[in-house]
Amino acid sequence: MDALKSANPDGRFWIKLDATDLRVAVMESGRHVWNGDVDLGEGELQKLRQNYDDRFKLLDSLKIQGVSVANMRQAIPKIIDDLDTDIEFLDKGLKEASDHFHKKFQQANCPEETLKEASWEVIEFQTLIQQSQELKSRFEDVLPSLDPNRDAGRGALNLLRITVKDLASSTQKYLRNVFKKKRTPASHVMVTMLSDEKRDHKPYALPVQYLPCQSLKDHFVRDLNVKLKEEMKARDMKVAGTVTDGEFCSLRSRGETRPLHLWQIIHDARDSVGKMSKTTLLKMLELIYVAPDGKPVVSLPNPDIPDAVILELDRLRNEENLSLEDAVTNIRGHQVPAGHSPYPFRRDTRESLLDKLRSVVATCRFRASIEYWKERGTDFSSHLYVPESDPVTEEEMHDRGDHNHLFRSMAKSVREGKDPKLNFEAFNDALHDPESGLTYAALIGKRSV
Repeated sequence: MDALKSANPDGRFWIKLDATDLRVAVMESGRHVWNGDVDLGEGELQKLRQNYDDRFKLLDSLKIQGVSVANMRQAIPKIIDDLDTDIEFLDKGLKEASDHFHKKFQQANCPEETLKEASWEVIEFQTLIQQSQELKSRFEDVLPSLDPNRDAGRGALNLLRITVKDLASSTQKYLRNVFKKKRTPASHVMVTMLSDEKRDHKPYALPVQYLPCQSLKDHFVRDLNVKLKEEMKARDMKVAGTVTDGEFCSLRSRGETRPLHLWQIIHDARDSVGKMSKTTLLKMLELIYVAPDGKPVVSLPNPDIPDAVILELDRLRNEENLSLEDAVTNIRGHQVPAGHSPYPFRRDTRESLLDKLRSVVATCRFRASIEYWKERGTDFSSHLYVPESDPVTEEEMHDRGDHNHLFRSMAKSVREGKDPKLNFEAFNDALHDPESGLTYAALIGKRSV
């Protein structure tokens, strides 16, 4: 970070995040160092490791030469309780592994390697359950020999110590295997880099953070950058924004305090009604008649729904005598500009009354949200994208997708012919033009045979 600052003291810098694939494997070295685990910095891995170390130390205490009966009497019940907990965990793991294997086995196109891995997972859980039950039984057999009222000779006591020592060593080998099932293997490493905005000063980009992970939610990635931004602010380094892969969509549309993009407002409006029932939606759209003191009073129930929509729906049903579905269809048709048809709530699906009700309410909520943010100085009625000031740097931030992913999506759309306005003959001409610089793989998406 200091090298980037010294190379371009007045420059702006992008925070770049990219996840690199890993071969999934959790290992323990000869020095008992764990490798290959997910570590998100929230302390879960450290708690698991502490539990592992505590159990190992308890077993080590039984391997000490001349260990007393009192120490064995205190340690062995705890070991048996831990094995009981293991058996519960392994039983659950075996069920999940068996279900996964049967699911893959039923798939006609499941790769043989995947099927083998699923089968071995079942066998490993079965073996560990057998080992845990056997170890528990053998420790329970030792307990009567530790009765304080029982007078054991020196020879019998030495034999007992040897038995317990062997049991402790076997349990430690078992522990290494059972904790591999409790650990979470990382499938990716999230690499965070800093890059000069102009990329005209070396070093162009430097990695500043590594995070072994399996999957990350967008909000976690956002929180991950807070400490980095604070370090940059302390060095007076200006942050232009963040660049991420295509999968972290909401980073580019949902900011720290408000939506950044019109798409996010549309998504939130649709999502807010996606699980609502017909009864709930109708309560939001229908007039409520109350008659206190014998005088009818009309109550409009929802602030997001304009009065005009509720009153018009009531008029169509009671004065025009339209059915509920026809009245809702009429209302929905007037929510789009003249000459346009409403976009279906669910694509490629015949619309039901419930879909139309959700569409009407979602449209009203979308418009209410536009007005809400406009009153607070953010005008999405005129701009698709309105960046916010970052709470840490207090400067305007821009979050965008990696160009390679954008170009890949564009190329795929062209190859699939999704835009009928494109002149595809021109691509053929470019393909055969030796001076175009375009290759067969770039245009077609396949290597020529």
